[in-house]
Amino acid sequence: MTANKSVALEQQLVTKFGLKQDPFALNENFFFGGGQRQHNLDTMQHLVSFGDMVLLLTGDRGAGKTAMLQALITALGDSLRMLRLSGKDLAGETEFISRLSGHLGQSLTAKVTLSGLLRRCDEECEKSGRVVVAIDDAHRLPKDLLHVLIDAFRRRGQGSVVGPNGVVLCLIGEPALVAQVTSEGVDPEKCQWLYQIPLKPFSEGEVVAYIESRFVAAGFASQLSLTAQQLNMLMSSGKGNPGRINRIAIPVLLDRAVTDKKRDAVSALTSRFMFGLALLLLLSFIVIAYQYDFFGSPSTVVESPAPKLEASSLEQQLAQAEAAHAVASDVNAVLSALDADALPSEAVEPVMTDVPAAPDESSARKGNDAGQSAAIVSTAEHAAPDQAESVTLVQAPVSVKAAVPPVSKTPAQLPASPEKPRAASSSNADTLPRPGRADAWVKAQPNDHYTMQVLGSHNEATARKFIAAHAGKPLYYCEARRKNQPWFIVLYSRFASKELALAELDKMPATLKKQQPWIRSFESIKDTLP
Repeated sequence: MTANKSVALEQQLVTKFGLKQDPFALNENFFFGGGQRQHNLDTMQHLVSFGDMVLLLTGDRGAGKTAMLQALITALGDSLRMLRLSGKDLAGETEFISRLSGHLGQSLTAKVTLSGLLRRCDEECEKSGRVVVAIDDAHRLPKDLLHVLIDAFRRRGQGSVVGPNGVVLCLIGEPALVAQVTSEGVDPEKCQWLYQIPLKPFSEGEVVAYIESRFVAAGFASQLSLTAQQLNMLMSSGKGNPGRINRIAIPVLLDRAVTDKKRDAVSALTSRFMFGLALLLLLSFIVIAYQYDFFGSPSTVVESPAPKLEASSLEQQLAQAEAAHAVASDVNAVLSALDADALPSEAVEPVMTDVPAAPDESSARKGNDAGQSAAIVSTAEHAAPDQAESVTLVQAPVSVKAAVPPVSKTPAQLPASPEKPRAASSSNADTLPRPGRADAWVKAQPNDHYTMQVLGSHNEATARKFIAAHAGKPLYYCEARRKNQPWFIVLYSRFASKELALAELDKMPATLKKQQPWIRSFESIKDTLP
């Protein structure tokens, strides 16, 4: 599609739907939170603010990784310092150190190493705040630089850093990045110091919501209605990928994609027809050329001699034919005699004896099998003298006994007596609120008691979904304030001392432990409540 044609289609779309601008050219200040994108954004914001893990944001080309990073920068504002780099522009460790130290405003010496620079950032974290290093297109990083970064942050994640980390690393790239990290001996699914966030393709309903949100942002005030054919083309060609949808949506919504597709199909069919016709003409010419000797090849006909039959062979064949005719005549005569005389004048009915019914189904089945096996064939002793060669089928009487052994109940066979229910032990869980919102309960807790914060989000639905996804865990949430905005925090259990909270931290499920729980006193939480 040429540039002029693309501009013309964009103008047609704007005119047709009464838009202020092209909805698919909106990049700045537009973020679609469906398809778990809002949940992913809240998770990233929480981890870069309070966690010490390396973040791995992956997705196909056009999945929305750059949009997610831009939304993260907007959400963080001035609370953290952000250094944004591109993997294809970094040549090695030296350049990475130079870019990071320049961003921090630190003088670079010849002896400085990556580990030393990171330690310096840790020391200045309290007064300057932490730094988020986001490397876009990280799958294009040089192999040696990726190895250095993984090795340095692996040691930090395994406890070599005392206190909070001053630098948070966020690697953003295509799915090939996962294989590159795995080749460094890291399993993203089991690693405790690395957290992967995959951007999944949109479902059919999410595609519709995505297009509607872009139309609303472009000034569309009505309800957007898509035909089944348009939706089918968006799903088959877009594959749930936002970038692909942006490229194909305009011709699809103008029904130009259907026309172009039909035109391409007709053109392809015409080309195939012409090729087949040319091939058929060529084959016809070759056949005619060989038939009329156009290529000068001599046509020689070789006559094969007729087989000669000797007289002795003919005589043997005639003798065999006469013998076969005689045998056939004898067989016909025998069959005629049997039809007329051999059959008895009165048919002898077979004598069948009844088998006594078995007491149960299994023994009855055994009796039937035994009765069938006892069937015998008798000859002249059951027939009349003139019917000595007739055959009578006799069913011998069979007595069937149900082989049911006596059942004796041994102690091992007796059902075990049901255990008495144990009395539930009273514990800290008895005083915890039900999973859900518990603002009043949090305010009523003693100031010197502790809990663990596992999630924070501006979206209350995110907190509810997180608790629902971890059913059975002592999770609840309340509304706090952050930058004069509602901030919903998910809390885990309640502890009488910080030592008990630390002991519980080691026993937490891995799914919650990956959230890097933050041990907090109820007094510090109450200070943030509205």
